[in-house]
Amino acid sequence: MTKALLTSAALFILFVSQASAEEKAFPAKLVNQAILPANTIIAAPADAPAYLKTSGKFSTADRKRADALGSVPGKDGVRLTGLAMSKDGTKLYGMLEGPLYLEDGSVEKADGLTALRIIELDAASKAWTGKTWLYPLSEGGEAIGDFNMIDATTALVIERDNGAGVVEKACADPKAPAADCFAVPAKHKRIYKIEMTDEMAGKAVRKIGYIDLMKIEDPDNKKRQGGGEGFYDMPFVTIENVDVVDPTHIIVGNDNNLPFSAGRALDKADDSEFVLLEVGEFLAAK
Repeated sequence: MTKALLTSAALFILFVSQASAEEKAFPAKLVNQAILPANTIIAAPADAPAYLKTSGKFSTADRKRADALGSVPGKDGVRLTGLAMSKDGTKLYGMLEGPLYLEDGSVEKADGLTALRIIELDAASKAWTGKTWLYPLSEGGEAIGDFNMIDATTALVIERDNGAGVVEKACADPKAPAADCFAVPAKHKRIYKIEMTDEMAGKAVRKIGYIDLMKIEDPDNKKRQGGGEGFYDMPFVTIENVDVVDPTHIIVGNDNNLPFSAGRALDKADDSEFVLLEVGEFLAAK
C-alpha cells in the first residue's frame, strides 16, 4: 500500500513539473493588414551617384560597391540578426541568428536545447560589457528573425523554422520537390516574450510565453490575403520585424527576400506584409 502511494505521488509530481515546464501560448487577433507588392520599385534620387543607383550590389571590405555576384570573399557563419536597444539608449543587445559551434563539433546549448548567444554592448564606449545570455530555441525552432526590448528586462523575439508555405500544400516526399507543392512547409513561426535580467547573465533567458503566427485569430475578416476562414497566417521563411505599438498591440512584418521567397503562393514572389496584432494578454504576461 505504502509503495503504491509513493509511486502515485512520484507520478503526480512528475506530471506537475512537466506541465509547469510547458510553454504558454497566448491569443493574437488581427486588427489590420497592409501589403507592399513584391515588385514595388522606388527609383533612386536623380542626383545620387551612379554606384548607389543600383540595389542588390554588395559592400566590400574597403566599403566600395562590387558589380559581380561571387566577387566578395566570405564563408558560411552566423550573424547578429537580432539587434535590440535598451529603453534608456545606453546598451545594445545583439542576438545571433544561429548557434555557435563548439570545438567538438556540437552546438551551444542551454537547458538541453540548442541556444543562441546574446551579447550586451555599451553604446558610449562601443565595447562589450562582458555580459551574455543564452536564448534556447524551442522544439521546431531553427533561427530567430528579430529581437526588440519591451522594457529594461523583457523583450520580444521572433523564432522560426526554415520552412515556407502551408502544410496543406506540402510535397508528399520532401526529398522530391515539385513545382506544385512546398518541399518544407512552415510549421514553427512564433513570437516569444522573454525575460533577461542581470542575474540571468551567463545562463538561459526565461521564456514567458508566445503567440503563434500560423494561427492568428481573424474573426472580423480583416486580412487582405493569406490564412483561411476565421484566421490569418504568416507562412514565410523569414519574418523579421516585430515591435511594440502600445500596451496591447504589436506590429509584425516579413522579409520577402525578393525575388526568392515564395510562401504565400508557389509561383509568385512574396509581397511584404505588415500586420497589426492585438496581444494585450501576451504583453502583460509576467
